[in-house]
Amino acid sequence: MKTTLKKLREIYFDDWGRLIDHLGTKKLDTEVSILQILDICGIKNAISTLITQDYKDYCLFNADLAESVLHLFENEYPYDKRPRKAIEGIRLYHAGKITEYELIELKNNACVAAHGAGAYTIVYYAANAAGNAANAAGYCDSAARSVFCAHTFPYHNSDEKIWGDVEVLLRKHLNPSLLDDDLFRI
Repeated sequence: MKTTLKKLREIYFDDWGRLIDHLGTKKLDTEVSILQILDICGIKNAISTLITQDYKDYCLFNADLAESVLHLFENEYPYDKRPRKAIEGIRLYHAGKITEYELIELKNNACVAAHGAGAYTIVYYAANAAGNAANAAGYCDSAARSVFCAHTFPYHNSDEKIWGDVEVLLRKHLNPSLLDDDLFRI
């Protein structure tokens, strides 16, 4: 996946100076890959730049990201399949088997499940990750933030470990030869 400096400028890319210094150019038509951004500017910046891509290009990353915390919701609400259906919907949308309208409906259902789980609890964030991941009109970093919040909830992992795990997952999606059959769980 590639973007241009012009598109990054339009989204108010946070680490503009470091990227320009590294690339050695300010020409707005210069192409830069998401993997380069990841290597130069880090995981948070790389995720925020996914919005410059077509949703279908990164929706499977969103699905895997949300699925990595789905167990947190399903442990508390084993019969509520709305977040799982939203994640499955992302994959169906990518395959062209459902429409964007159908995906939006699944997203809305996952968000209702999140709010029903109790505001700002670990299970809320897990279900919200599914809703955010299924938002074709939204920002990828919303799904990542929900995953991050689910894992940093009072008794969970450190910031550094979580973002490191998210980075591993993004690298796998940017280089499909690294993807394996195992379910990736952060």
